[in-house]
Amino acid sequence: MKKRLLSAFLVLAMVLTLLPSAAFAAEPPADPLKPADEYYTIGGEDAEKDDAAITLSKIATRLTDDTYEVTLTATANKQDIQPQETDVVFVIDGSGSMNDRLPGGSTRWQVALDAVKTMQDNLGNNGITYKYVVYKGVNSQVFDWPDIQTPATFDALKNIRPIGGTYLSRGVEEALTQFSDADANRVMIVVGDGASDD
Repeated sequence: MKKRLLSAFLVLAMVLTLLPSAAFAAEPPADPLKPADEYYTIGGEDAEKDDAAITLSKIATRLTDDTYEVTLTATANKQDIQPQETDVVFVIDGSGSMNDRLPGGSTRWQVALDAVKTMQDNLGNNGITYKYVVYKGVNSQVFDWPDIQTPATFDALKNIRPIGGTYLSRGVEEALTQFSDADANRVMIVVGDGASDD
């Protein structure tokens, strides 16, 4: 690691010696952990802030010397988006490990449900249908077998309690049957915290 840092420093020093001295009179660079927002048209081309339909923001927060938490936010002007019929199926880990508490007190299950709710709120309901598949296990003293649940509403989803194993493959198989036959976009979003048991 030290050699890499030294190499990077030497390359930077060589590049700086090639710059004209006027380059140093410019404004100091922005915080590399909080770069400037980027702006795009609805078609994905670069745009100026006032003409943008989509704004991307990035922030990195240092947690330890070599660990960062990166947050990427994409914001779209809703009037620029023409909705197309879309089926969204959330495939959510309901295994026992989702009961684990994270720093701050929330369980992984609560964080997962908050993420699903936030995504739904941001996407809206115009032309979009939401379905849910929860994959988990049924514990007995000897066996654990798949328990796949398909709550009809988000409120019903909140009433599920995580337990048992991580039957991700069965959850994905069930999610594939949840898409409508209509000519619509199909989006499957998997929310989980571990590798599949099946």
